[in-house]
Amino acid sequence: MASIFSCSICEFCFFSAAVFAEDGADFEAEIAYFFGVGNTISVIESYTNALKTLEELGADSSAELLEREIVPYLEEAYRSIAQQRGWGFDMHLAAQMELQIILGNANGSSFEVVKNLMVQLYALVFESDLPCIQKAAMLRTFLYQYKADL
Repeated sequence: MASIFSCSICEFCFFSAAVFAEDGADFEAEIAYFFGVGNTISVIESYTNALKTLEELGADSSAELLEREIVPYLEEAYRSIAQQRGWGFDMHLAAQMELQIILGNANGSSFEVVKNLMVQLYALVFESDLPCIQKAAMLRTFLYQYKADL
């Protein structure tokens, strides 16, 4: 039976999102599900630490402070993803992009702005510029903003 998806990235993100929505996982588990890691705990802990630090500092803190205090946690999460998946992307850059996505959502950026950041992040992590990167990024952005609004 042929897949309804145009590429494996879209198929992977769709099924990851379906599992995420179905099992009622914590919001922080989203990043681990979207990248399909086996050991989600290390990713969740790092991501949760980043969000807790953001909550303590406030989204309106200086960019330098947020980068210095939050990016190391996000980089740790992306390091775990890269190691588990055997991928070779720039973990520091991915962490910086993830921080921009988090701040975009925290500061009420539009769907389009957050989605464009997500497209850049996915292109980096998946090391691909296939058209389905856009679809996968739209899916995660929708779920991210929908869950953030709940």
